[in-house]
Amino acid sequence: CTDGVATFTVAATGSTPLTYQWQVSTNGGNTWANVTNGGVYSGATTATLTITAPPVSMSGYFYRVIVQGALPCPSVTSFQRVLTVNPLPTVVISASPYTTVTAAAASSYTGLRDGVAVAGANAATLVVDIDGLGDYTLRVTDINGCTNVSNMVTITDSISGKCFIYPNPTS
Repeated sequence: CTDGVATFTVAATGSTPLTYQWQVSTNGGNTWANVTNGGVYSGATTATLTITAPPVSMSGYFYRVIVQGALPCPSVTSFQRVLTVNPLPTVVISASPYTTVTAAAASSYTGLRDGVAVAGANAATLVVDIDGLGDYTLRVTDINGCTNVSNMVTITDSISGKCFIYPNPTS
């Protein structure tokens, strides 16, 4: 997911010390460039390359590592592996007419009122009564395991705080 962490790890043995240089290909493996630490990358010269919060535009990039042992041993290039980056689900909730919170389809739902999970609020629709007034958000997880939180919808009692008692006059 775009807010996640991806790691590529290589296990190598040979004449020590071993050195590592990760490479990336943005064109299906036709050309390769050395990865440097910075931005989304860390560990560019270690056995584990870490990619933190990659954008969806990096999906489909290929990675490999060149491992070099002590001279005169030749370097060895690993197999290439592809990075898949899934977008976060888009979640927008609305209240209609005033007491039902709804959202689009997802794999799982967690309804939150004032930041706390609401018992039984695990569907795309939640009906709220007078005891459920508050600020609602919805946390959804899609089929790729990516999670996002919706906008906030506030459910209040009414525009007017007036209370009317009938019949009037009353005893």
